[in-house]
Amino acid sequence: MKNILKRFGIPAVIAASLLVMVGCLVSGTFVVIADLDDHCFTAAKHFYYYHVDLTAESEWNDHKDKIDFIDAVGFDFWITNSSSDSATFTVWLSGHTATIDTSSIQAIKDNATEVFGGLTVGAGDSVHVTYGESLGFVKNLTALKNLVKDGKFNYFGLSEGTFADDEVCWDSAKAVITVSAGN
Repeated sequence: MKNILKRFGIPAVIAASLLVMVGCLVSGTFVVIADLDDHCFTAAKHFYYYHVDLTAESEWNDHKDKIDFIDAVGFDFWITNSSSDSATFTVWLSGHTATIDTSSIQAIKDNATEVFGGLTVGAGDSVHVTYGESLGFVKNLTALKNLVKDGKFNYFGLSEGTFADDEVCWDSAKAVITVSAGN
């Protein structure tokens, strides 16, 4: 301490002390990247269900009790439509305790919230959606943030179009969540 005091003077020591104190009080921003399972589903079924649990992610776990706000939610993934028809994809989320009859697409739409929509993939085409591009497809941002803040939710990927039993596959999928957390 004497070396610092001699070298930089009292104002520098006071400034450094204030920075340390303020740093302890100010909230931080953290990025949680959740790897989602690669999956193929038969397009004729028209949806894929997946339970997401962010609480297993180390960054989420380290800050879960201090989360003040979900700043942004985006995705990064590849999707391949092997059918002979174009398909439009949407993502619907529900709370993790919700019970939804998955035998009906309408039941999913009636009981979940559309959070991503309007992505059309041509017949036999493969598309990479980057994080930045995904933000343009996000819908109902406030509801999305509220669902994500809990750390657990149900995901429904829906495809709309006319299909046979061709597969739709998504891979290398990640949910990228920016979180503000206080101390």
